[in-house]
Parts: sequence; structure tokens; C-alpha cells
Amino acid sequence: MLERSGYQVQQAAGLEAIERIDTDGYAAIVLDLMMPRVDGFGVIEHLARTNPGMMSRTVIATAFPRDAASHQLDAVCRVIGSWAAAASRRLPEARPR
Repeated sequence: MLERSGYQVQQAAGLEAIERIDTDGYAAIVLDLMMPRVDGFGVIEHLARTNPGMMSRTVIATAFPRDAASHQLDAVCRVIGSWAAAASRRLPEARPR
């Protein structure tokens, strides 16, 4: 879908994804949380340390099974919540004119 819309798309998982993000730079990231070796949480932690501005241009797209353990789902919610809190701290306050 992205390619049909004219975007260049590259795929990488885990450590390779981190290496590409660090060296190539991207306009946006679509991130799956379920990857081998270094999962999406590891990529998020890396972004938070090295390139926090990229976190606001990262979309989480994952396919947790419906029977996923509640602690896994809670972890996803915590990650999304922490992103939202960090983003709101970086946004300028709305001030009336």
C-alpha cells in the first residue's frame, strides 16, 4: 500500500532495523512489536535513548493474538502511554490569543 502511494519501503527486523535507523535515517517507521532476537520493545528503547524525535514518527502495527497474556497487552499499553506522555511534554502549550 505504501509503495503504491509512492513511498520507498524497506524491511528489517531487530538488530538490522536498529542499524538501518541509525545509519540511513527515515521519515517514518512502521514497527511490529513481535520480532526475533530484538523485539519492537527493544527498538523503542533504542529510539528513546538515541533518537527520541523519531518516536513521534513511529507507528506500532502488531498482531497480538486474541488470547495474548494480559501482561503482554499491558506492556503495549504502557509503551503507547509513555510515548503519548513524552510527546505531550514536547508540544508547545496552546495559548489563547
